[in-house]
Amino acid sequence: MLSYGCGVNSTAILALIKQGKLSYPNLRIVFADTGCEKPSTYCYLRGMQKQFDIEVVKSYLGNLYDFCKEHTTIPMRQFRWCTDKFKLRPQALWRKLHGYDDCKMILGFCYGEEKRAVSSRDNEYPLISLKINRDGCKQIIRDVGWEVPDKSGCYICSFQKKMDWIAMQKNQPDLWQRAVDLEKNAKITFNKKSLEDWLKDEKDQGRILDFEEYQHCLCAYD
Repeated sequence: MLSYGCGVNSTAILALIKQGKLSYPNLRIVFADTGCEKPSTYCYLRGMQKQFDIEVVKSYLGNLYDFCKEHTTIPMRQFRWCTDKFKLRPQALWRKLHGYDDCKMILGFCYGEEKRAVSSRDNEYPLISLKINRDGCKQIIRDVGWEVPDKSGCYICSFQKKMDWIAMQKNQPDLWQRAVDLEKNAKITFNKKSLEDWLKDEKDQGRILDFEEYQHCLCAYD
């Protein structure tokens, strides 16, 4: 079973399968949808679903945003409970319900990320085995004629860099406002400062105005 995240690494695995360089009989591809993925991720997923049978699973807890709002919290770096509840557990439940408990999990860690790879006979890391790094993944994706996807992740992910938040504020103000509202509701901040205060200084405002107005999208595939 391939844990597909719509990011660069796992998309490179699909590209290798398309090229015939990887083969997994009876492969099942599963995407865990938190309900808060970036719009570009949903666009890319629709494009990939036209070429592969991708199962979309969701948590019984519902939408991550609504869950956070109800429980007055936000995703936090220290605990990563959101990954467990809204990514790992839904996939594990799907495996159990469909009789894939004993199947190998194919994971998209690339060469150079060996420290992240948990050594287990139940996991397989084809990109590490083939010594394909991040740049190699991007090239493989281009080689099959696909666009390189944006970095995957929720728009309320606490691991986002400052420029990610700046880009969201400028190009997707509706999602930015939802993140700000969630932070205020929880009375917890994504970083040391609130999002509004973090991006308030003049230097960052200038960076927002100069930021390229581009949003990766595969809507042409729809």
